[in-house]
Amino acid sequence: MVETDDSYTTAKQCTLTREGVEKLENAIREKARREGKTHNYLRGSNNLNVSGFAQDAEIDRGTIAKILKAESPVTLSSIRKLVKFAFGDEDDLEEGVDYTCGRLPAAARSEANAVTNSVANHDLPLPTLPLSNFLATHLGIRDPQRFFGREEALNELHQKLQQANQLAITSIRGIGGIGKTELAIQYARRFCGDYPGGVWWLRVPAGNLAGQIADITQMRFPAFNWEVWKERESETSKLQYCWPFWQGQGKALVIFDDVEDYDDTRRYLPTIAAVRVLVTTRLKIDGMEQLLLGKLSEAAALAFLASLVGEARLAEGGGEEAKRLCAELGYLPLALELVGKYLAIDEGLAISRLRADLQEQGMLSHEALNRDRDEGWTLTAERGVRAAFEMSWKYLNKAGEYVAIRLGMMFTVFGRAPIRWTLIEQTEEQDCVRRGAIFDRQRLTQGRIKLLSLSLIETEKENATYSIHPLILAFFREKAQRRES
Repeated sequence: MVETDDSYTTAKQCTLTREGVEKLENAIREKARREGKTHNYLRGSNNLNVSGFAQDAEIDRGTIAKILKAESPVTLSSIRKLVKFAFGDEDDLEEGVDYTCGRLPAAARSEANAVTNSVANHDLPLPTLPLSNFLATHLGIRDPQRFFGREEALNELHQKLQQANQLAITSIRGIGGIGKTELAIQYARRFCGDYPGGVWWLRVPAGNLAGQIADITQMRFPAFNWEVWKERESETSKLQYCWPFWQGQGKALVIFDDVEDYDDTRRYLPTIAAVRVLVTTRLKIDGMEQLLLGKLSEAAALAFLASLVGEARLAEGGGEEAKRLCAELGYLPLALELVGKYLAIDEGLAISRLRADLQEQGMLSHEALNRDRDEGWTLTAERGVRAAFEMSWKYLNKAGEYVAIRLGMMFTVFGRAPIRWTLIEQTEEQDCVRRGAIFDRQRLTQGRIKLLSLSLIETEKENATYSIHPLILAFFREKAQRRES
């Protein structure tokens, strides 16, 4: 059926191995020299000029860049096309043995086998094909070697999801840009072998969760009947048709990514012990096992930055400039990635100069922290830092907005060090007296609870203090300045 074929679009994607990329690049270099096109295909004597051969290959340069970086999935047909271009011959593309894509839907297997045969004919390592649908549903899949500082979180998450013979629902919680989705992706890649029923990705903001659940159920179970599903009138009835297929069919993991309204999403969750559920969210959800994801350590932040710009680039000022930059970015993975890619593009920009520019223009206003629309800018970040924080801001109530703005003003005076809530109350009360306003302790409390629930402020229970991430503090200050103006 047509709708079945359409539902397989994202499943028909993969990435090459690093060895495969190297062989492809060498083949393109040889092609350039053989055909006298080094001035078009190469920069200097050896670096590939993607723009120079994209037209000849009849593939857009963004897709070629993704293939050669091996960081983001592309369609199997695109890899097949680039292989043909690089080696300059017609391959035997008959269907072969389905030894790499057993979990791909039937509609995608012919193309999958074709590309694996094409690659194998040139002794290239086989592409990494998705076990289920998770590998192709999000562009933020990075080289695992560049995933720093989350080993403990990965193991803790795995432990939470492995509760024997009982329903396991766990969430990864944290501020925007902290790496919740990335952790879920890396967990799925590392531990997919522990889920014989597959790893399945649902993008909650995309909507139509009932339809997404039907898609993955049909992909896994041939007995699923679309006509029966369509005849069910209510969403509840449609879900009651889908989830029973999964009972007793091998442990599976279903990831609900970017949950914004848990009360609405809850009804879509399976209640089957064989299906483990992982939720990524900004929200604190009562009654659910949660993994609160915090900032990276200094060592992990520096390692991540070095993976983007090179170790030598961090040597400026004896390494102190890079350390200060990481601290000023609050060790936030999104900010580190955006700044790292910005530095990688402008190879002559000193870290000290960038730090000065960030301070002068405002951390959240500088273009380094705002994702460019061009796909070549970054493969992992979906939005800039301010936009990520705005996603949380829209869920604040009036009390939350008021307290956030007041904290932005207070921490300007107090600095970044954690402070006791009693000091915040005293400062607010004194300011109300000065302004002739009524001090509302309840509004402060309600606002604090809302900010905590969205991970916009942090608390240390042992000493009853509160702190704010430096970039969120800059965001609160912007809000305060706009309110004043």
